[in-house]
Amino acid sequence: MWTLECDSPILESKLFHHLRQNAGLSRQIVGKRIWLRPGKKYLFGRTKEQSSRTSSGFKIEDKSVSRKHLTISVSPVKPGTGSQVHSRSEITLEDDKTKFGTEIDGQRLASGARKVLKNDEHTFKLGKTSHTFRIKWQPVVLSVSFSSKEIKAGKDPLAALRSRLEDTDIKVINTYVIGSTTHVVQPKRNTAKGLQALINGKYIVTDSFVDALIYATTPGDLDADESLSPLEEDFVHNWPDAMQHLPPKGNEPKERPAEKFAPDPERISVFEGYTVVFCDKVQFDTLQPPIVNGGGKALYFQLRSRQTTTDELVGFVKNVAGEKGLGELEDGSEGKGVVVVKFRGNTKEDLDWAARLGSEASLALDLRFIEQNEFMDAILMNDASVLRRPLESALHDGTTPRPQD
Repeated sequence: MWTLECDSPILESKLFHHLRQNAGLSRQIVGKRIWLRPGKKYLFGRTKEQSSRTSSGFKIEDKSVSRKHLTISVSPVKPGTGSQVHSRSEITLEDDKTKFGTEIDGQRLASGARKVLKNDEHTFKLGKTSHTFRIKWQPVVLSVSFSSKEIKAGKDPLAALRSRLEDTDIKVINTYVIGSTTHVVQPKRNTAKGLQALINGKYIVTDSFVDALIYATTPGDLDADESLSPLEEDFVHNWPDAMQHLPPKGNEPKERPAEKFAPDPERISVFEGYTVVFCDKVQFDTLQPPIVNGGGKALYFQLRSRQTTTDELVGFVKNVAGEKGLGELEDGSEGKGVVVVKFRGNTKEDLDWAARLGSEASLALDLRFIEQNEFMDAILMNDASVLRRPLESALHDGTTPRPQD
């Protein structure tokens, strides 16, 4: 989404001008940044309009500014690009054969010339004014989580959502793309995409956030051409607060306050120095991306139904830890190192065998095997050491049930 801001109150609407005059609101608060809607043109000049801002442009009171000085054109979004995270509407600046010219990124634009902006951020000035305008590209990419039932239904589950958001330059995808995804939309907190969002300092939100986005990009009066959407009035103050759309609590092992789900860039290395061993392929495929994203390693040890022995599993874990032989881990099973995720049999007949194998291996290694839903808390607290503790201390604090004889 393209936005425009200025170091003066030129971008204030009539409403905000009235509020500032009557309520004493400062220029730092009011009318500093607006959304440039795809498919629209914005005229800058010394027009005869009495307001400082109209539906089609901005009035600048300066003799060096022509009556029609500069036009910003934002192209419509190309159909079918609603899932292309690197695509965006084209934005063009055109000087209207002015006397004192236009400056873009410190360079003079020839009279009557036009320039397509290619970078994520640009500045421009008109005539001899001191006002600096800044155009920024703010990507909004929603990665949506769906249930396996929705995915297997055959239809594109994102089609309806894209049709509502594509024209705004907001992208909607069903995967998590590192460096592109800005929000993960999901019905619950603890999902693989949600873990990656937390690791990368992004938001996790529910469908209500999408509804808020649609409201913020929709003009107040659809029958009036001059009507503006809330984001065109004030982008900063009308942008939906993602923290107000946090998914509801689920089966997380520990309850954390909502503020713990706020973006934190420090989490990007939360799993650094840890190797997580999975014995369940579905778990491995699901959780490998966030573990690797957080700087850790994920390995898959394939079990042979009712054939894999305790010594084989213990030997694999010890080998991963760089140790030889069997028995307890030499490092005391504390701090950074190998983490093993609990596994269960795929069939009813395998349940008892898998439980016994896991219990015996855990005792042999003196290492607590963790549940897959424990990763989120480690990420929220930016402390993966809670995942790797000796079995005895876990038994004492009640985090691991005591094996039955």
